[in-house]
Amino acid sequence: MFKIDAVKLTALVILLQPCLVNAKQSPIQFEIKTTVNYRDSEKYRFPISFPFPPEALPIGQTTAFQETVDAGRLFEVSNISLKGAWQIQPKWQLLFKVDAIDLYDRNPTSQDQTIDLDIFMIRYGKKAIAKRPAKATQVYLQVGKFEKFERQNDRNLQSYGLVSTAFNRFEDTGVEIGIDFGSQFYVKASLTTGNPVFIRDPNALAGDNGTDAQMPPFNNPDPELKSGVVVLYDAEIEHFNLSKNPELGLAFGYRGLADDNSWQHDFMLWGYKRNLATERNLHGTFYGADLDILNAGGFSLPFSGNKKRDVGFNY
Repeated sequence: MFKIDAVKLTALVILLQPCLVNAKQSPIQFEIKTTVNYRDSEKYRFPISFPFPPEALPIGQTTAFQETVDAGRLFEVSNISLKGAWQIQPKWQLLFKVDAIDLYDRNPTSQDQTIDLDIFMIRYGKKAIAKRPAKATQVYLQVGKFEKFERQNDRNLQSYGLVSTAFNRFEDTGVEIGIDFGSQFYVKASLTTGNPVFIRDPNALAGDNGTDAQMPPFNNPDPELKSGVVVLYDAEIEHFNLSKNPELGLAFGYRGLADDNSWQHDFMLWGYKRNLATERNLHGTFYGADLDILNAGGFSLPFSGNKKRDVGFNY
């Protein structure tokens, strides 16, 4: 349906370490990366029946449309990223990632922050992955802002397809614990704030929905960046709060060993559940998230109750 986007070119990678005789022993490491993308987005436009007032529509237009956010062929410097790791003690580590420009992760609209703290967490223990399996039973615990445990580890393109873009693109805040039972079986559990439910075009750029220009008196009813052709998805988290409607997550996994003794398979069954809030505020839009976006403007989507459940299987 969409011809989009994104050959990703790493333009610059710099590894920085304190000047020590043996840099490998440095407790602090940094990585700076600049990302350049070529994007080819075809133009699509579909009428919708949402009851916008006439003054909110472009002059001469009586129907609202969902449109490709920013059609055309473009080279874009999409991000400058600074990652860091501080090995405080042998089993304690501070990890962070700061993004600037952040073109494709401005969320939920283009008016979101241009500098974003993507990751900030304290971790105890060692977290195993398929490429670096546990050698024995081990436990890790992390607190802060981090990726969801079912998220695709290797994300080379800005458009990840519907599943990865809409359901687990953005980080969450809270607590996560993982146990590796040797090198093959593992279990993970989390208690997090829960990403707000909102709307987004499932391709590279988030569209402008509910931005300042679209508020009365509707100074710009035809913004440069369009709404996108939207789906419901989990938006970016903007606070840390485990006291109200927290999200519970659980995952069971198995890592298979290939014949040549290289780790090549990782199977994970995962699930989340939480109660949706009546309304959650997001930066960059006056629309509310969670139940409020489902009831936007009295134009309610078909749903019942307030329970949100996600279940999935990763390979």
